[in-house]
Amino acid sequence: MAKSQGIVIEVDDDEFFKEEEWIGKGKKYDWEKLPGYVTSAKNTSLKIPETFLHHAQLPQSNLSVADFLLFKLPQLSSEIISSKTSTWFSADKPTTNNILVSRPVPSPDFINNLKAAYGQAWLDGAQSIVDQCFNDGTDHLPLWIISFWKAVA
Repeated sequence: MAKSQGIVIEVDDDEFFKEEEWIGKGKKYDWEKLPGYVTSAKNTSLKIPETFLHHAQLPQSNLSVADFLLFKLPQLSSEIISSKTSTWFSADKPTTNNILVSRPVPSPDFINNLKAAYGQAWLDGAQSIVDQCFNDGTDHLPLWIISFWKAVA
């Protein structure tokens, strides 16, 4: 599905994840049967970049309750999402990440559905998330948006 970018992730001295051997190769995602370095690479792909966290101006853990209540977090969407989670994954590269804090966040249930489907979508070559409820589904968001949404929902 997607062209390999040649990502190599070291997990142990003897184990490496080589994207070109796993991504888009028709393999099934079963965390009980896959080598640990594959699952670790999948988890790494969901990690929110530190640069985004710094620029997103999210509340710090040492914020007082009073200050936290004044903090403006992304709005939780009340929209019922009827599209299949599979339509939210795309082999296209992300096109934006500068509007993530300003757009509504899907419901926690839908975020959990995305996270559950993520392993197979990632292994199939997904490189971005297409928010079907925003901007007519034209924006391709980074895969780690799932982790961001889960954190703020």
